[in-house]
Amino acid sequence: MAKETGSIGQYPVILIRVISKEDTMSWLEATR
Repeated sequence: MAKETGSIGQYPVILIRVISKEDTMSWLEATR
């Protein structure tokens, strides 16, 4: 678990970037 905890710390940043990018694209399409 200790090893996974160290590597998992990096995933939230990547997920946030991907999710925020998708949300931005969907938001732009919704505001058209």
